[in-house]
Amino acid sequence: AQGLLAFGVALVTAAAPLPAQQLAGAPPAPTPVVAIRNATIVPVVGPRVPNGTIVLRGGRIEAVGAGVSVPADALVVDGTGLFVYPGLIDSGTRLGLTEIGSVPGGEDTQELGNFNPHDDVLSAINPTSEIIPTVRVNGVTTVLTSARGGVIAGQAALVDLAGWTAQEMAILPRAGMVITFPRVRTGRRGGGEGGGQGAEAQAEEVSRQTRALREYLANAKAYSDIKARLAGGAPGTQEISLPMEAMVSVIRGESPV
Repeated sequence: AQGLLAFGVALVTAAAPLPAQQLAGAPPAPTPVVAIRNATIVPVVGPRVPNGTIVLRGGRIEAVGAGVSVPADALVVDGTGLFVYPGLIDSGTRLGLTEIGSVPGGEDTQELGNFNPHDDVLSAINPTSEIIPTVRVNGVTTVLTSARGGVIAGQAALVDLAGWTAQEMAILPRAGMVITFPRVRTGRRGGGEGGGQGAEAQAEEVSRQTRALREYLANAKAYSDIKARLAGGAPGTQEISLPMEAMVSVIRGESPV
């Protein structure tokens, strides 16, 4: 089998021991300059680069090519016989939230109720999940992970698949609000998604959930408007609601859905 390296300091250094000064509570050492040499580089655009070099500085790719010089202070990784690919991004997963599907304690993918916009999925991600290394070794270095279920499942998080804690892994702790628009599920041969539920019953349920979603968004809009007026100096007070607070950035178009 062909060997494989992945772009990014996180993968190159993830297995390195923690520096002694970091264990002692001192400020972490700066990210080293890393150079991968003699590898076959497969870029996003363009032909492969045989016997190429990649220089990474501060966690970012600084140079890529066949004639790239290696900085004197670089940590050199010999990539002879290996291929270096850009890390892949899985833009829709529950990675870090589920471990063993048949064990309830290993599942943290859904909260109770249909509306949970204040649920930040980052707080539930397990950075020591055994599934993360198996995904990372297959070239996926970044994922957008989110809760499922209900109508509004909460904030998804964009994370790197290397780090000691979920906070260290986070690129965008609140990458976007996950909303499942109610829909009629089409059946397939042998039962399919419909699960035996009749079309009329499905349509009625979809109508009920759609009305509930419209009402929820209207309430969030009203909450956001009051918040804006009070911030502008209007008299009065507002009772704080965590779910409605989480919806303000969505209503104002500051957070993607």
